[in-house]
Amino acid sequence: MQVSKGGTVFNEGERADGGIVLTVGKVQLETGMGRDTRLRGTYDPGTLFGENALMAEGKRPARAVAVEDCQLIRIRRALFSRMLQEFPETARKLYLDKSNQFTTTVAALAQVGRRLDEVEALNEQHKKDVAGKRL
Repeated sequence: MQVSKGGTVFNEGERADGGIVLTVGKVQLETGMGRDTRLRGTYDPGTLFGENALMAEGKRPARAVAVEDCQLIRIRRALFSRMLQEFPETARKLYLDKSNQFTTTVAALAQVGRRLDEVEALNEQHKKDVAGKRL
């Protein structure tokens, strides 16, 4: 597909039915609208957008806007599934990559959980200290 400079490749919150590969041009990802618009990154040819949508139904987490005239390839979930069946070594590599990403995310979330536990403990101690001063 082709998208002219300033055109929208997809919108935030839109149903994600597959991935998109940028072959020519530049695309920027943004979230929010108007004054609340936040740039999430600018990407060059070779970038795959929406790889999670290749495996599961979901919504687009950002809007993709063409910074330059762009050419893109849309890969629907059904085609991707067929490709994985025909190329099992690719499926295995993808599985390992996603597994490693999941493991990294779980470790990062565990750190966040420990920090939140520390904050909660400090908050409880603060409440006890305030209550003790009132007596």
